[in-house]
Amino acid sequence: MLSSYMFTFLFLTSIVEGSFFDENYKVNVTSDSPVVVGGTVRFTAKLYDSGGNPVTGSFLFEWEDNGIPQNIASHETKSQTDSWNVTYNSKYYPAGTYEAQVIVKKRIFFMYEVVTSERIYFQLTKNLNGKLKVTQDNREVDGIYLASNKSILFEIALKDSDVEYLHNSSTCVLTYWLIDCQYLGPSKGYFYSLNFTVPEKHHSVEVLIIASFDPTGCSNTALETIQNTSSITPSLLNINKSNVLITSAANVEINTKTSMPLVSEHMAFNIPYVCQNTSIAPDDTKAYGYFKRTFTVKAGVSNVTVTGNNWLQHGDILSLNIKCTGSGMFNYCVHYSKAPYNITGNETCLSPDTSEKCEFSIRHYFKSPEMYTAIIVIFNDVGKIISPVTITVYKVNKQAQLSVIIVPVIFSIIAIVLVIFGIAYYLQNRSRFIVEVADFNFGRQYADMEYKTFTERLKESISNALIRTPSPSPSEHSVWPPGQKYGSLT
Repeated sequence: MLSSYMFTFLFLTSIVEGSFFDENYKVNVTSDSPVVVGGTVRFTAKLYDSGGNPVTGSFLFEWEDNGIPQNIASHETKSQTDSWNVTYNSKYYPAGTYEAQVIVKKRIFFMYEVVTSERIYFQLTKNLNGKLKVTQDNREVDGIYLASNKSILFEIALKDSDVEYLHNSSTCVLTYWLIDCQYLGPSKGYFYSLNFTVPEKHHSVEVLIIASFDPTGCSNTALETIQNTSSITPSLLNINKSNVLITSAANVEINTKTSMPLVSEHMAFNIPYVCQNTSIAPDDTKAYGYFKRTFTVKAGVSNVTVTGNNWLQHGDILSLNIKCTGSGMFNYCVHYSKAPYNITGNETCLSPDTSEKCEFSIRHYFKSPEMYTAIIVIFNDVGKIISPVTITVYKVNKQAQLSVIIVPVIFSIIAIVLVIFGIAYYLQNRSRFIVEVADFNFGRQYADMEYKTFTERLKESISNALIRTPSPSPSEHSVWPPGQKYGSLT
């Protein structure tokens, strides 16, 4: 009887386990590595099914690493996420690459069965981890160019795990600032503010953080070493010994065009790392953080002048000349919009034109007579300026020219005068014309009107012409018969 119960239990268990193992799981492991030696590494594991969806149930997360001594932990949870925090004491764990592993088990009745596992590599570093963050004009600078006309804020952004380690374990943290291997001095903060005022200059900024774990706290030994040194060299920085110890962000203006006082740079060659110094070995009882960045100072775009006629008759071409000052290369573009237009500061150029000198011209034709705004966007590596120009395109009403009216009127008047003059002249001279009227009586018969040949008529005409007497005066009556006076009509 008992054997039958055991057989049934084992059979059901095999069915459950078989159906369970048909479901695939995967676990994703992350860490906040790298972490400085002595700090705490945080591991996080998230469990998913084969479709990437959250899972439910009771799970056991078993953690371990390959450090010596080894760290082991196990956490039972009903959540799909588990965390493991391990502090690596610098006495036992040197800097290097380590490996951690998590094995995930799921509870089946009163037993845990392995469903998945994952490994991850992590690093313990000798130095503090972070970056030298540079902010100018309220924006982080990721490149190598800095503007010469704006204040610069340098900040050491350490990783949260390293900041927590220094806060909980160290007794003194000093930050040493150097510009072009010229020592500015230490501060008890992670900020420094200064200005580079000379364009086209190259500078290197080095920052060294030294954390001490001495129970006595911050000693004045390091500071006395700086202040009592007799080695002085010309400095590029306008600082003095009263600026050496700084409790907050310092403001230093760098201008290589003016003469500067002397300041010690002995400290730059008596601490490790800085200025490629390898002769000084770091103290193993301290934690160090070394950060360096190089920059090129450029002048931003300024003094934009626009010349040209911005009042255009419709049909004319806009022609403007633009000049500005700053460091090249220059990128520019022009947008056109109907006026009025409010500048947002977010105007950009999708396909800008480039020029080594900030001197270029723009030409544009406007289709309709309206008011427009030409938005001129000019930028270089360190700055951008937006210059709006209002343009008025007006339309002139076309009127007929004066000559088109006067000339026809004048010629019309001349024609009328000529017509009137011609009529008057005709009326005045009509009486002078003498019209002779021939009175023909075709019914009367004359003896001399008999038929004659051409030869006979010719002879008669010649004869009459030779013997014709002078014409009588108008008061005398003609003695010639009608036929002889006018000649033959046939």
